[in-house]
Amino acid sequence: MGKLPDTTAMLSKAESQLRSLELPLPGDGGAACSDADPVSGLPNRTSFNRTVMVGFERALAGGTPFSIALLGIDRYRELAAELGPKFAEGLVRTLAESLATQVGAVGGQTFIFEPGVFAAALPGSDRVTATRCAESLRASIANAGLKTAPGPGGRNVTVSAGVACIDAESRTRFQEPDDLLRVTIAALDAARNAGPDIIRVYAPRKAA
Repeated sequence: MGKLPDTTAMLSKAESQLRSLELPLPGDGGAACSDADPVSGLPNRTSFNRTVMVGFERALAGGTPFSIALLGIDRYRELAAELGPKFAEGLVRTLAESLATQVGAVGGQTFIFEPGVFAAALPGSDRVTATRCAESLRASIANAGLKTAPGPGGRNVTVSAGVACIDAESRTRFQEPDDLLRVTIAALDAARNAGPDIIRVYAPRKAA
């Protein structure tokens, strides 16, 4: 059996990486507003990156699963171009409130990843649990009755999602937090290509 990872060393590495990026650590102070997206009020990409970095190192150190999900508004750029920035921003704010409530209820946190794309960090969730969460989020938006315009001409607002997890089964496949993020983005891209309104999940292939 291989040598167990040094938990203290791994967490120290994560903190060193954060400090090298000049990001505030818990207890370091700093203006909280700098981590907030101005449109949705959610924590921004910088805060998400910090959360993924720490969650990833803890998963490696202790074996506790850590999952992330990316949920992109289907045809967001098209909607923003067609209906204008006010509609797009209002839609983001509406979905941000709903997603933050649902993700928070299962012990996770919601972020803005990029315009029209939300990120959910799910510490302690394995791949099956994270997939169920993402599917629940997708379905809740699909069933919310949000439309691009009132009446029969309005199109339903939906999201597509990509999910990935680092756990005991998959942790040997990831070297850095960016590896986990890369496969999550690939899963979202696959969902968008096959969708709209579906999810795709990264599942490592088992060795023959």
